[in-house]
Amino acid sequence: MNEMSILEQKVLKELQKGIEPVTHPYRTIAEKLNCTENDIIKILDDLMQRGLVRKYGAIIAPKKLGYVSTLAAMEVPEAKIEEVGQMVNSFHGVTHNYLRDGEPNLWFTMIEKNDAALDNNLSQINDRTGLEVIKLPARKTYKIGVKFDI
Repeated sequence: MNEMSILEQKVLKELQKGIEPVTHPYRTIAEKLNCTENDIIKILDDLMQRGLVRKYGAIIAPKKLGYVSTLAAMEVPEAKIEEVGQMVNSFHGVTHNYLRDGEPNLWFTMIEKNDAALDNNLSQINDRTGLEVIKLPARKTYKIGVKFDI
């Protein structure tokens, strides 16, 4: 069953507000919700086991840390999707990789320490696959984060 308890919903709502940079952040949330730190950890583990939560963690603003990032796209023949997708994922800086309908059909984001490293990685992908990598860097960010009505 994929229904969530009231406490599970409250935990997810609290986590969406952000985690305080303290030694025991789950204890802080637990105190707000009148439960224990272990209850919070168990709830998160259970939600992940049930497939309702895929991941929880920090969202880093790469630019603020001095990194550069880009959205990239490629037109990959159907027979090479898995191979190319796995090769792209082998690069440490790849954060997302999606197969989409239309052309181009493979879209991914990559973060690196500087433009030279980013361009080098994209060139390696281009050279290894023989497919053009389209670099689509953001000019302006309009939204950061999504909060779901749980």
